[in-house]
Formats: sequence, structure tokens, C-alpha cells
Amino acid sequence: MEDLNIWLVIAQIINFSVLIFAFKYFLWDKIVNAIEERKIKLEKIRKIDSEIKEKVEKAEKESEEILKNAREKSEKIIAEAKIIAKNSKKSILNDAENEAKSLLESALSDINKEKLSMLADVKSNIVDLVLRFNKKLFGSEKVSSEFVEKEIELMK
Repeated sequence: MEDLNIWLVIAQIINFSVLIFAFKYFLWDKIVNAIEERKIKLEKIRKIDSEIKEKVEKAEKESEEILKNAREKSEKIIAEAKIIAKNSKKSILNDAENEAKSLLESALSDINKEKLSMLADVKSNIVDLVLRFNKKLFGSEKVSSEFVEKEIELMK
């Protein structure tokens, strides 16, 4: 403790006091203001951040809702398309069946007409043949065509 000089300690205390006074007088307000400004800016940033997070969450919920609605609408559209396709298939099948029936009836009608026409031709050929055969066999046409036609009708 012999080296400890009281005047040196007092000078150091005065020096330190001058530094504190100069610091407080020249820099303290600026530092405090800078710190307060940073606090305010941080609060604004936190507030904006929370608002942005809320908006993002709201947007995500809305997008999920929109996707859900879109899925439901697409499922409804698909179901309606299946029903329309099923009805269309039935309609096409019914039209095809009706057309087939119509073609069949038309074909049967044509066949019956052709059959009647062929029978009439065969009948007239048979009548002519019988009359010619009778003329050659007996030398005269004693049998009339009306008689032969009646006999043919009786054979049916």
C-alpha cells in the first residue's frame, strides 16, 4: 500500500466523473433515444409480423375452403356426367333397338310381299302349265283357269 498515492486515486475519480458527466451530457440522450426508437421499430415489426401471420393463416383457410368447394363441385359434375352418360347410353340403346325392330319389321314385310308375289307368279305359271298340259293331253281346253285356281286354293 505504499505505492498507493491518494492524489492519484482522487485524480482518477475526478477523471472518471468527468467522463461520466461528458458521456451523460453528450451521448446519453442520443443512446437512450436510439434504444427507444429501436424498441418502437421492433414493436412495429412484431405487430406487422403478427398481422401478416394472421393474414397468411386466413388466406390458407380460404384456399382450403376454395379447394374443398372445388372438389365438391368436381365430384358433383362427375356424378352428373355419369348420370348423363348412363341416360345417353339408355337412349342410344333404345334408339338402336327401335331401329332394329323397324328394320326387322320392314324386312319381314318385304319378305311377305316377295313371298306373295312369288306365290302369285308360281300360281299363274301352274295355271298356264296345267292348261297347256290339258290341251296337249286332251287336245282341248276344257278346264278353265278359274277351276284350276280354285283347286289350287283348296290345296292350301
